[in-house]
Amino acid sequence: MIEEFTRRRNFPYLHGVLLATNAIRDARLLVDGPNCSFFKSEHVFGAHDIESTLLDVSGQHRVAHTDLHPNLMVTEHDRRFVEVLGHVAGTKGAGVVMVATMPMVSVTGVDLEALADQVSPAEGGIVILPARSLERCWLDGYADTLRRLAECIDLPAATPDPGRVALIGYLMDRNEGDHRGNLKEMRRLAESLGLQVSTVWLDGGPYADLRRVAEAGTLIALPHGRAAAEVLASRTGALVVQAGLPFGLDASDRFLHAMAVPSGRTDLAASVAADERSRIVRSWEWLVPRRFMFRKLGFAGDPHMMAGFCDLATLLGAEVPVLVAYARRPQDWESAWSFLPTAPLWEPRIGEISNQDLARDLDLMVANSDLLDDLGGHGLEFGFPSRRVHHSADAAYLGYNGALAFVDSLSNTLGDRSARR
Repeated sequence: MIEEFTRRRNFPYLHGVLLATNAIRDARLLVDGPNCSFFKSEHVFGAHDIESTLLDVSGQHRVAHTDLHPNLMVTEHDRRFVEVLGHVAGTKGAGVVMVATMPMVSVTGVDLEALADQVSPAEGGIVILPARSLERCWLDGYADTLRRLAECIDLPAATPDPGRVALIGYLMDRNEGDHRGNLKEMRRLAESLGLQVSTVWLDGGPYADLRRVAEAGTLIALPHGRAAAEVLASRTGALVVQAGLPFGLDASDRFLHAMAVPSGRTDLAASVAADERSRIVRSWEWLVPRRFMFRKLGFAGDPHMMAGFCDLATLLGAEVPVLVAYARRPQDWESAWSFLPTAPLWEPRIGEISNQDLARDLDLMVANSDLLDDLGGHGLEFGFPSRRVHHSADAAYLGYNGALAFVDSLSNTLGDRSARR
C-alpha cells in the first residue's frame, strides 16, 4: 500500500493561489506559514512565466510569508502575522492584499479575520482566502481565490448593460503571448456578436479593472469561475451563462452560442461560426491526410480542456487513447466526462504514464514540462508549467484563430509520415 502515498501528477492548492496573484498586476499575497512557501513563487516567476512580476530584484516582492515554524505557532504567531500583514498592506501600489494559510496554521483555528482588523487595509482591502490546502488542488486554489474576491471586492453602483459581458474564470496561468492572444481572441468573438467585454477575471490587469464587472449584463461563467460568477450575479443582478473554454472548433461554436443566447443573437452566432469554420478548415485540407489521420495523440493538463482536445483530434482524423487530468477526481466525474473517447487518468502517480505501453505507442503527447520530462522529453509542451516554451508574440490557442495556431504546433511537431523522426 506504500504506493498509494507516492507523488501524484497534480499541484498543490497554493500553486493556484499564486497563479491568481500573478494574474492581478498589483495584488499582494501573504502566505501564513514557513518560508518554504515563498519559494513556490519560483515555480511561476522566471520558470513558467518570463513576464511574471511576483518577485523583484529590489526585494519588494509581491509574495511574502510570516516565516512561522511549528515551534513558534503558540508564542509568536499573532504578533508576527499582524506585523508582516501591516508591512505588506502598506506597500506602495498594493491594489489588494490576499492571505493564504499553510496547513500548520489552518489546523490551529487562528481567527485571521480578527487579526486582519488590526491592520490598516490596502486600497482594495484584505482578503482572507479559504484554508483548504490539505484537501484540494491548484485548480481549486485558483477558483477559491476568484470566489473570495467576488465576495469582498468593492463594486461601484452601476446598471448592468445587456450589451456588455464579463468573462469569469479564465485561467490566466502566465502573462505571456499565449494568454494575451487568448484574451484578444475571446474579445474578438464577443465583438463579432456586437457585444463588449467589460472585464475578464483574470487577465493580468490591475485589481481596479475587476470592478468593471458591475457594468456587465451577462456573466460568462467559465469552468474555474462558476462559483465566483454566482456570487457576483447576486450582487449586481447580472445574468449568469455557463460556458466551456473555446478550445477547438466545436468548443468555439458553443462559446459563441452561449454568449449570444441572452441577447437573442443566436442566428448571428451561427453565421459567424460558419464563416470562421470555412476559413479555417480549408487550411487543414492538406494536413489531415498527410499528418493527422490515424495518428495517436495524448493530452495531459486541465481536465476542462480534455473535451476540446478530443473534438479537435477527431476532426483531424486522429485518436486520443491517453488523457491525463492534473486535478483530483471529482465525485461526478463519470457523468461529467462520460462522453470522452477514453477514461481520463486523474492525478496518476509519478512514473505511471511512462510505464504504460499505451503511452509509448503514442505519436505525440501534449503535456507540461514535468510529464514530458518523465516521458524522455518528446512531445508538445503545453500548459502549466511550461519551462522551455515561451511566447513573446501573441500565440492564442483558444477560439478559431487559436485552433489554427494550435493545430500548426501539433502538425509541425508530428511532421509528415514519410519524414525521418
